Amino acid sequence: MTQEQIIEGNKLIANFMHSKGEVQAYCWYEGNPSTSTYIMYTEHSAKFHKSWDWLMPVVKKIEDMRFTFCITKDASFIRREHDYWETTTTKTGSKIEIVWELVVEFIKWRNQQKHE
Repeated sequence: MTQEQIIEGNKLIANFMHSKGEVQAYCWYEGNPSTSTYIMYTEHSAKFHKSWDWLMPVVKKIEDMRFTFCITKDASFIRREHDYWETTTTKTGSKIEIVWELVVEFIKWRNQQKHE
């Protein structure tokens, strides 16, 4: 992945997580939400592509939308009973890279569905 692809993917993820339309700066918290420290970040400083602490809340949000998230050695997919979407990966990379790419592809698909 190029740095440009990472920045664009992180921007898509951040907008998906905040669901308020496109924004230029985002807020992220560390620790317990009631006692957390808030951190301002931009798509250039986001860490969705390299931190499970950043990426897993995205996976949880997808699962909360009643999608099943599955990652295996040979294929990765996200599926819901009436909305089926799947991507197969032959990529050899770290698990977090594969999950990040799947999340980005899912968000692109979802954004396209909203505009149809």
